[in-house]
Amino acid sequence: MFIKQVRKIISKMTTSVKIPPINIGIEPILLNMPQELYSDAIYFRNQANKTVEHAIRSRYKRVSLICFCASTEAWLNTELRGCISQKTTRHPYEQEILNFMEDITINRPPDKYSSIRDRLYNCAGFVFTGQYINWSTHRITAFENYIELSKARNMIAHYVTKYREIVYDQHFDPSQLSVTVTNSIDNAPKVVFDLCQELHSLNSTVAIPSWAVPA
Repeated sequence: MFIKQVRKIISKMTTSVKIPPINIGIEPILLNMPQELYSDAIYFRNQANKTVEHAIRSRYKRVSLICFCASTEAWLNTELRGCISQKTTRHPYEQEILNFMEDITINRPPDKYSSIRDRLYNCAGFVFTGQYINWSTHRITAFENYIELSKARNMIAHYVTKYREIVYDQHFDPSQLSVTVTNSIDNAPKVVFDLCQELHSLNSTVAIPSWAVPA
């Protein structure tokens, strides 16, 4: 009898208790990092253009420039990996690039990869055309313009005192400087688009991303 009463009490308790919905914490995963970084670059450039206070405006510009370059190089790495992966036979250098991109235990980059000049003329040149491109005899305008853009980014990422006026946009005569953070982010969309277009012209399998707009 006692056991039956206990069961009735437990039954009433369980039916009256409201169980809150369970949040299993699933969030969307970013699948297109180059596009996401490019959107960040545009967002911070727009914020800079709307901001009056110099220090805050300079901060937005620096972040925008870093994101423009990070987006472009993430896209380039994605295209390099995709092109190599589709090849049925690979040159040892291409396999070395692929291993570096896919094996998290490999920290040392392959030859002709670390600098952006090397990655464009040598690494991308070899993967997309089958041969290195000699920048001493065959300068490619789209490559050179992006290299200039990355120089401005490097002045932020590898800051030293001599870059102060450039990084903070506090130079007295901007016309004396070929590279500034301001003119870099103003020109960045076209520079990025031209680079994508140039690489596509070297190898048609390299798709010009829809988010790269020369505006």
